[in-house]
Amino acid sequence: MDTRELCRSWLLENALFLDTETTGLDNTAEIVEIAIADRDGNPVFESLVKPSAPITPRLVSIHGISNEMVKNAPTWAEIHLEINRILTGKTVVAYNSDFDSRMIEQTIDIYSLPGIICYWECSMQMYQNHTGHHKWIKLIEAAEQCGVYPMGKAHRAMTDVIMCLQIVQKIAWF
Repeated sequence: MDTRELCRSWLLENALFLDTETTGLDNTAEIVEIAIADRDGNPVFESLVKPSAPITPRLVSIHGISNEMVKNAPTWAEIHLEINRILTGKTVVAYNSDFDSRMIEQTIDIYSLPGIICYWECSMQMYQNHTGHHKWIKLIEAAEQCGVYPMGKAHRAMTDVIMCLQIVQKIAWF
């Protein structure tokens, strides 16, 4: 299946689009923001998440989510059942799905909660295949190449979800 057909299949099967922001990048990092939208860009779920460990200054400088911003947010344990209900059995498209799926698994493990069974698809890999580039392309660069511009601050979960979705839509239908 070529990349246009793949993108069309995601849209036609009502895939969900997901992004997370985190406390870091290593194997102790956890989610501080999650956003999920449907194929039409309608928000399905969006929340800041209070982590069990502080957000590093380096990551605050990237996504702009401070420890102050998440101090009254729900913990992952408090939103897990809702996330599980939304994602279970669904195709979930993320730009760098390996990272987002790992962050969800790591965050689940911190709270000793049951895993989520869904089907991950990587729009970053799809875009690399579509363009023929030999290296990964950052989301913001892929968006610009497709004529998609963020409606909010890049590196915030819902903004990144919508950019990812719009890239998929552009490739599928144009």
